Amino acid sequence: MKTIWQIHSGEIFGLPGQLFVDLLGLLTIFLSLTGIIWFFFPDWIKRRRKKDKPRKTIKKISIWSLRWHNKIGEWSFVFLTILYFSGIFLRPPLLIAIAYSDVPPIKHTYLDQPNPWYDKLRDLLYDEEKNMLLVSTLDGMFYMDTDDFTLNKFEIQPPISVMGITVFEPYQDGAYLIGSFSGLFLWHPSKTEIINYVTAEPYQDKTGGRPTGDYKVTGSINYGHNKRYMIDYDAGALPLGHHSAFPQMTNDIVDNSGLSLWNVALEIHTGRFFSVIFGDFYILIVPLAGLGATTVVISGYILYRRKYKRKKC
Repeated sequence: MKTIWQIHSGEIFGLPGQLFVDLLGLLTIFLSLTGIIWFFFPDWIKRRRKKDKPRKTIKKISIWSLRWHNKIGEWSFVFLTILYFSGIFLRPPLLIAIAYSDVPPIKHTYLDQPNPWYDKLRDLLYDEEKNMLLVSTLDGMFYMDTDDFTLNKFEIQPPISVMGITVFEPYQDGAYLIGSFSGLFLWHPSKTEIINYVTAEPYQDKTGGRPTGDYKVTGSINYGHNKRYMIDYDAGALPLGHHSAFPQMTNDIVDNSGLSLWNVALEIHTGRFFSVIFGDFYILIVPLAGLGATTVVISGYILYRRKYKRKKC
């Protein structure tokens, strides 16, 4: 997943790669506009010719658009295809296909790091009672013996979303509270049963299902007299084991806290912006748009090459 993510963002080649992807974004806008012009203008020109209306300027715009649409499309279609196609795997449902897949780092790219811990370490927790350091990584949960500093992987692994761990704290009787976009769980390393902290029911593994759980946990806090609240990405602060509502945000904060342009752009780019209209079906926007864009780019290049070869002959 990390490899696809860095290819899509350009980060795989560092800052130059990210700037190149920004350029591809601008080229996408240009190709879209010139494509729309070429699609509509010929019929418009014909209608104006029948009515004997001026059309010289429109013809110039149409010819210029076609010329540069073809040139830029020919130069960039490979990169655009990679950009669009890689993007469809970074959101559900196609994210499920690659979420737990591992590939070797691509040589001579930003992923090819000498540091073996690069992008693997997620969180650390020192258990004073056991004199043990727990290490959450991309490859699972480990424990470190402070005497010889060797890492050992726990046989029973807690459910943690590919997006990382968000709650990691000791609980009671040797258990730990583990939270992520998979949910909030009580995990005891020596027991096979993992408990869903919200429902108090045993956790059922959903390998192959969606990469998020019923609750997308971003945090957990104790407020007042041991009143625990779970912070959900969508629902906000939810009481656990009691009915005391979380303190309301003041109107001053609400009125003066706008949403950054970056966040608005991200919500649109991921399709979440349209969940108000399409509900849960918004997750299909990204894969359908990506497949559509990939098809348009490849088919456009094929048509251009056929026409170009015909002219050469």
